Amino acid sequence: MSMYPHRAMGAVPPNNSARLNELLDQIRTEFDTQMRQTEGYEHQIQAQVQEMQLVREKVYAMEQAQMNLKQKYVTRVWLDQGKLHEC
Repeated sequence: MSMYPHRAMGAVPPNNSARLNELLDQIRTEFDTQMRQTEGYEHQIQAQVQEMQLVREKVYAMEQAQMNLKQKYVTRVWLDQGKLHEC
C-alpha cells in the first residue's frame, strides 16, 4: 500500500498527459521567442560595436591629419621667421 492513499502509483491519466504536452509546447514556444529576441539583441550590439570601431578609426585619422597640419604650420612659421631675420 502506498504511503499516500489518495494518489495511486501508475501511469499519468490521459487528460494530465495532454495538459503536460500543452505546457511543454508553451515552454518550447517561449524559449524559441526568447532565442530570437536574444539573437536580435546580439545583432544590434554587433552593429553598434562596428559603428563605434568606425568612429574610432575616423577620430584617429582626424587626429593624425591635425598633427600633420600642425607640424607643417610650425615648420612654415619657423621658416618664415628665419627669412625675416635674414632681411
